[in-house]
Amino acid sequence: QSCSIQAKPESTLSFFFLGGLNGLAPVEVYTEVMLRIAAHGFIITGVDPDLPLLKTPTHRYLRQSVREPDAVEKKLEKIMGTFDWLKENLNNVLAEVAHEKDSIIADWSLTGGMCHSAGAQTILEMAFNYTAQVNFSAIAWLEPFSLDIPQLPSP
Repeated sequence: QSCSIQAKPESTLSFFFLGGLNGLAPVEVYTEVMLRIAAHGFIITGVDPDLPLLKTPTHRYLRQSVREPDAVEKKLEKIMGTFDWLKENLNNVLAEVAHEKDSIIADWSLTGGMCHSAGAQTILEMAFNYTAQVNFSAIAWLEPFSLDIPQLPSP
């Protein structure tokens, strides 16, 4: 398929999206949601931190990720590596796709975190524990879920 990008040569907010099951659900499941957000002029990048699962059967992967004491830290390191790569390279990739230098500029000082379901835990970990690298201006949760986030008190 061919891709056509038409945008003003100005910086725009970028969303960093993590799917449900704490990133195990592939971002392709969320294509319609991400396209609708992008239609408003935002840049949205979906991340699949645990894919491909071809080397490890899913049931074994899920058991390992629950039992490994440092599984969360390993996943966060992988996700942060992807986030850092995007910050360094996304504008160049966008310019190549648009065949025009500086046609679309991701402003990383205006980054939004977005997630579905159990991706909420990882987005919060990024926001609170990686403040030197991540500066989320906004976080959008789609049906947030976590076993680790305490319930907020009712007003």
